[in-house]
Amino acid sequence: MTRASLLITPATGHDSESTSGAGATVAVVILVLTQLMFVVDTSIVNVALPDIGRELGLSDTGLSWVVTAYALTFGGLILLSGKVGSMIGLCRALLLGVSVFVIASIAGGLATSAEILAAARALQGTGAALAAPSVMALLMGITDPGPQRSRDGCSSGPRYWRRRASASVSSRSFSASAELIRDRWLNACG
Repeated sequence: MTRASLLITPATGHDSESTSGAGATVAVVILVLTQLMFVVDTSIVNVALPDIGRELGLSDTGLSWVVTAYALTFGGLILLSGKVGSMIGLCRALLLGVSVFVIASIAGGLATSAEILAAARALQGTGAALAAPSVMALLMGITDPGPQRSRDGCSSGPRYWRRRASASVSSRSFSASAELIRDRWLNACG
């Protein structure tokens, strides 16, 4: 897949390489904000867990499934989703993943039972897993190698995923020990 094929816009079919540097900057900002949405979602739910438990009458076990459903589907599907993105196209995979994520977020916000909320969280994880590999691949295609790519965070992909994985491990039930292990692991891995 060439750089030009990554940058064909789905709406117009025109090559976005002919656009100014501002177009690439806007694309980078949108992609970074999309990835931030996936990461912040986990933090928001962790903060809201006491209220969710009160509203839906969930036990600690039920609350753990609210968090785990997202992480389990995200982690389980991310490799498969990278292949799906290669097959259907990065832009399509990104748009499909974000659409699934947004619809599942609305369903989760309107959930009236623990089962609906857990299913919505699992669907959110599926959408995030479908979109996340496309975000990284599109960032690599939009940015040129060198200082811009380093500034945009593309060259630190493995470090990003290590931090993302270690952050998702440190949930309420593992907080103290997981943070200690994560900090030692990150320091050892650089």
